[in-house]
Amino acid sequence: MVPHLSILAARSEWRPQGGTSDGSALVHRDPGTRQSERSVGAPRSRRGGTVCLSERAKRQRWADYGLTMQVMPTLLLTGGPGSGKTAIAKEIGELLRRAGVRYAVVDLDALGEVGPPVDGGTFNSPLIAQNLAAMWPNYRAHGVDRLVLARVIGGAEEIAALRSAVPEADMRIGLILAPAGAVIERLRARETGVKRDFLVRIAPGLGDHLNRLGLEDFSVDNGAGRSVTSVALEVLDKLGWPVPFSPMSEEPQPAGT
Repeated sequence: MVPHLSILAARSEWRPQGGTSDGSALVHRDPGTRQSERSVGAPRSRRGGTVCLSERAKRQRWADYGLTMQVMPTLLLTGGPGSGKTAIAKEIGELLRRAGVRYAVVDLDALGEVGPPVDGGTFNSPLIAQNLAAMWPNYRAHGVDRLVLARVIGGAEEIAALRSAVPEADMRIGLILAPAGAVIERLRARETGVKRDFLVRIAPGLGDHLNRLGLEDFSVDNGAGRSVTSVALEVLDKLGWPVPFSPMSEEPQPAGT
């Protein structure tokens, strides 16, 4: 049994909405400088083969683990192959570590490395959401304060499934943009196996498709000449997350709890 946690997210609170006695409909209110209010209690339907849980069901699932559901600042980085999203996610993790923030970075593709695809064309997205749901309580039990995810996201139903997998996620989606020439150059340098030609062929069109979907809360340019640290710092600035006083310092900061 994992230990019970009751760490409340900083400057956040949950309160009942609409006079419900059991709190089945809740509003998250952030009293900080960036005001937000969103209802999170409505039941969710089955989308794309994945069940999106109601808020009551989410809380019960967490009670089964002996945990208290809290708000979790979460970043989902998306972009086409070769845009740099995974490298940027890892750099964000390193910057958070140096700022004393306990974090988790999850490359979602690694949670769906099963072939042939098991879900009929969505690159194992339901499997990835199921695996993330199974893993997340372990991260939370160890006091993770920020969650960073990275993957090519094909539609709103995939985002809904990931939100359901991390019940308390306050998720923001960042789109990493890069020109086609830089993307192809990166893929040719990075990929040495049989998948290289396939990725080089689809990457420019897939990046354009993601841009047209408009699923992101913000976008960041990762064109040629930008360092991974500068892009990661820009993302952290857009999120309002902590950054180390001296990002380039080699002296690591202690992880927070």
